[in-house]
Amino acid sequence: MKAIGKAGAAGLVAAVLVAGALFAGQAVFASASGPILAEASGASTSSAQEQPSGARASRPRPFARAVHADIQVRYADGTTRALDFDRGQITSIGNGTIVLVRRDGKTVTLSYDDKTIVREKGQPGSVKDLEVGDIAMFFSHGGHADLIRCIRSPGAES
Repeated sequence: MKAIGKAGAAGLVAAVLVAGALFAGQAVFASASGPILAEASGASTSSAQEQPSGARASRPRPFARAVHADIQVRYADGTTRALDFDRGQITSIGNGTIVLVRRDGKTVTLSYDDKTIVREKGQPGSVKDLEVGDIAMFFSHGGHADLIRCIRSPGAES
């Protein structure tokens, strides 16, 4: 974490939170052709009061259907950083490279190192904890994985 510093790590966490907020409802994405308004589908809008008694309210899954996003983060000092978000299944991992296939069929290759932050089952982890077949969300910058969040391991229930 020393390489990106505390401010960089805080910014990365903020980017993840912002990205979650974006996909939970409406979001505006900037692209080369201009702003695009996207509305996430499948988010639960029912309140706990509308749930049958004893039923557990499902929490929104903001990235459940997203396979890729371009995220522009603006820091308090006015600087910006572009991040890419990809969600997919790990098909290869080793020698500083991780390859995933998104649900839209696109293959994405990212580099990683000991500074790559990994979260698995809500806990800090390392790239060594990841396996071929894992479903994960990847936040990257310039082809380098900054943050990997393992969503599901092979054989795990959905």
